[in-house]
Amino acid sequence: MFAQLGIQAALFDSNTLLNRGVDADIVIRSAQYRDLNLANTFPRRRLYQIRDLPGVQSAEALYVAKVVWKNPQTRLKTQLTLVGQNPEQSPLTFDEVNRNLDKLKQPDTFLFDRLTRGNYADIVAEAEKGETVKTEIDRRTIQVAGLFSLGASFATDGTLITSQENFLRFFPQQGAGQVTLGLVKVQTGTDPNQVLEQIKAILPADATASTKQDFVAFEQAYWEKNTPIG
Repeated sequence: MFAQLGIQAALFDSNTLLNRGVDADIVIRSAQYRDLNLANTFPRRRLYQIRDLPGVQSAEALYVAKVVWKNPQTRLKTQLTLVGQNPEQSPLTFDEVNRNLDKLKQPDTFLFDRLTRGNYADIVAEAEKGETVKTEIDRRTIQVAGLFSLGASFATDGTLITSQENFLRFFPQQGAGQVTLGLVKVQTGTDPNQVLEQIKAILPADATASTKQDFVAFEQAYWEKNTPIG
């Protein structure tokens, strides 16, 4: 029983790592959102509408998808989560990412999760020395210019973080106007729940809003109630 509880705790923790890492008071997602692996998208113009609401400090877009990349050490292919963010103002809470935002402004440049599942010791060692590591995503050459720590999940082996522009090079059919998550921060002294009610009042049926806490709980509930391992 204790072993099963341990597996359950690992399931919930690993599959909400990125959800808990967003720097937001309120999260906007598609009405068709299932979990981060099947998140769908909603129009970015919803965020422009939200920015004009009283009490809103910022509303940033985050792009998330799965990609197949080639391990430069073993040449084997594996599946990673790819995150595209604003390189000017990171919507994530990871210090290592925020210290390396300038690197993400370069074409085809990425930050690699050092806790990715698999044999990546050489890659991590080279990156820690400041050396650039080259590999491939969907037959396109990219370079790893830095590291951060997040961890693998039951769904993917790890995470790559880059700019929105670099992300969209791999998904040209999506376009910048379709985003995975909208991350809203409220002004100091403002009640997030009051802003949340305003957002819900203007959002059409293609998107939904919740507090960050409820967004994490929604993700955990999917893995708990709707997956075989749950």
